[in-house]
Amino acid sequence: MSNNAQDSAMIICYRECLSNLEKFNGGEEQKILQFINNIERIDRMIHANGDILHCMCTAKLDGKAKRWYEDNMTLTQWENLKSALLDRFTTSDSSSNIVEQLKERKQKSDETITSYYDAVIKLCREYDSSMSQKMMISGLQNGIKDSLKTQIKRQMKLLPESARTTQAFLKIAKDELEFQEEDSFEKEPVQPYLPLITNTISTTSQQTRNDSEKASTSTYSSTHEHNNKYTLSSNIPTSNSTSRNPTSRPRQIIPGTHDGGHSSNKQQNPSAMNYTLSKLSTPIYINVQVNNKQHRAIVDTGSAVTIINQQLLKKIYHKEFIHKKKLHKSANCSSINIIDEIQLEIKIQGYKTFILADVATNLITDLSLGNDWIMTNNVIIDTPQRCIFLTDQKRHILATAQFVKPSHLQSSVLLADEITLPPRSEKCIDIKVLSSMTNISEALFEPAPY
Repeated sequence: MSNNAQDSAMIICYRECLSNLEKFNGGEEQKILQFINNIERIDRMIHANGDILHCMCTAKLDGKAKRWYEDNMTLTQWENLKSALLDRFTTSDSSSNIVEQLKERKQKSDETITSYYDAVIKLCREYDSSMSQKMMISGLQNGIKDSLKTQIKRQMKLLPESARTTQAFLKIAKDELEFQEEDSFEKEPVQPYLPLITNTISTTSQQTRNDSEKASTSTYSSTHEHNNKYTLSSNIPTSNSTSRNPTSRPRQIIPGTHDGGHSSNKQQNPSAMNYTLSKLSTPIYINVQVNNKQHRAIVDTGSAVTIINQQLLKKIYHKEFIHKKKLHKSANCSSINIIDEIQLEIKIQGYKTFILADVATNLITDLSLGNDWIMTNNVIIDTPQRCIFLTDQKRHILATAQFVKPSHLQSSVLLADEITLPPRSEKCIDIKVLSSMTNISEALFEPAPY
């Protein structure tokens, strides 16, 4: 835009603002501070000099205020005029009233954080247009909901003095409210974190009494029938340990169990179908913000790298991919297909961290924070306290994240027919599921104890 066009636009903007500026007559019902703030708002918009602000102010004085100015024509500088107007037309009663309003102002049960924030800041500026950030934060903390107050104070203290601003308060308050809403939401029996990419989930079990039944991997493909097919595989060595790699869906391994029953035992043993992990092997889930989107992540000490599911990236804003083809192996030797790398911002309690993550097409969870993220951010995992700490080089705590429990839903399934798997083999078989499960896109099968 040329300078002439800019000047013309500024003149139009100035005229519009000036015409909308209400006159100040000095009456008790009018507030001089609001009048001054309106003038200075125009200043911020058009970058006017002091002479223009002085001219605007005097042109909008009326009644008692105009008569007062006519007796004080020596006030030719804007700053002097502003100070004199505030001294003359600010009453002690109005100031005391604002102080009382600030003391009594509490966030209402149905009031948003932004609405409460705007109301308190407005009162602070009405009382003192140059009020310090510290005083305004004190006013905000005084009336915020009790459920948020302690967490906000704790996080504000973690910030350096220069970063403790009202904007930081607002951001922390919004983040904390989002965390609390997420915690409430996770109690509902929903399935928000199962990916829609892959239909293959591997499990291992201990050696059973029949040597031929060494291990099983199950894949469940949902259809709109009550009898469905999935694949049993015996090509994985037996194991007595619990997998902790989220890409292979960690779970408790139950010894001496098998589906369908042994040929000598006619009693069937239904599999428990879990949408989360068994209690004794639940990995570390925490709430984070991924590129400013609230989500849940696994802190995976068994993974060298951080991996994000391609499906999650479709739901969040992200930078361009760095195209790289890789192939990772999970704990059960299944392959994780990596197609790209991408820079992620992982935020915990307002504290930003950055990591170059691999993008997978068949990751069984949405986001796995690996040892690269753990080591870079000096993460301390406190299992007894059920939380993790992000620390600096001197082990000062920068942010804290509590463990969260994933939502879960369980149901039983039965084999339509008995089956015995030879070692290192697989076979498609029929299973019986509840009619309510026919709309499930993906499920995890685990052996059930006798």
